[in-house]
Amino acid sequence: VPVTITLSNPADGSAANIVDGKLYLALNEANMDSPGTLLYGGIPVATQSVSGIPGVPDGTYYVIDGVDSGETHSLSYEPGAHASGDVTVTALLVSQETGAANLVPSVTTETFVVDPVNSGFDIVSNDVSGNEDTRIELDLSGTGLVDTDGSESTMAATLAGVPDGYLVYTGTDAASATLAANIGDDGSGANTWALSMENGALPAYIAILPPENVSGTVSGLTLTVLSGEDGLDPTASSATFDLTVDPVADGINLSPTLSFGTEGDPIDLNLNATMLDTDGSEIVTLALQGLGEHASFLAGGIPISASYDAGTDTYTLSGIASGDLDDLAFIQSARTGTIHVTAFTEETANGDLSDSSS
Repeated sequence: VPVTITLSNPADGSAANIVDGKLYLALNEANMDSPGTLLYGGIPVATQSVSGIPGVPDGTYYVIDGVDSGETHSLSYEPGAHASGDVTVTALLVSQETGAANLVPSVTTETFVVDPVNSGFDIVSNDVSGNEDTRIELDLSGTGLVDTDGSESTMAATLAGVPDGYLVYTGTDAASATLAANIGDDGSGANTWALSMENGALPAYIAILPPENVSGTVSGLTLTVLSGEDGLDPTASSATFDLTVDPVADGINLSPTLSFGTEGDPIDLNLNATMLDTDGSEIVTLALQGLGEHASFLAGGIPISASYDAGTDTYTLSGIASGDLDDLAFIQSARTGTIHVTAFTEETANGDLSDSSS
């Protein structure tokens, strides 16, 4: 804030002299949130204890030396961090006309206002990851309100860029968390969720639940906090992060029924298999025990390879696509018996394996 002081005495003109060439300044900062700094020539001015000067009340002043009548002095006031309010400046000097015996003190007082501004909310959101079908908690840090003098408050918080099907939960912890409010999408399938505030703070627990069996990375999620001074439009402070959902092999359900046919011809394997993850990201490994050696296998009428363990009479068929499960067949010589079937799935993205089903 500029502070300009002009020293003049039109009545005495050049005969007016400033005693000791000193200008005394006092600041009343009682209505400021915190003290500021007075600068002269860009350099902070320190206060001094002044006493015993005729015409100058004892007290603490900023003293500017080497001043003379007719000069204009430019100073500035730098408010304390995030401080607002009003400051009263009192300027005082003692003058004496050439040849005169008396001293004349002169005092002027002015008040200026330091308007409040919003300082924002310090927040950092790191990229997060977690397994599919589970809530993934946000990793947040930061100091919160930048202005800590109590004049600012948080007003609202949102999480934007959340794709359709993804859900947002908030609470004091995972156990107590409840579904947040979806306040709409932007027309492209990206949704904004409102985050409830607790005593002006973000919820201790914020998590995102992906749709069932969905994996991959969601980029550009944005957490925004609105905060500010009373009477001012709120300021938006944002942090952007990515969410990576790691794929997990969900497995397969089997409900096999009788398989029968003619030796030497393809015989359907009636596995009645159901993939728990239906997006096609998982492949299946089948283990068939009890067929006897020399069997061969087909998928959709096309021969496929299988490994055979003679010691356990077990064939292993690997890398079967979910779409081929209903089109599996085998060719074998005439026999009757029980085939034991075991299966598990593998996520092609990261090699994660499910538990076995039989």
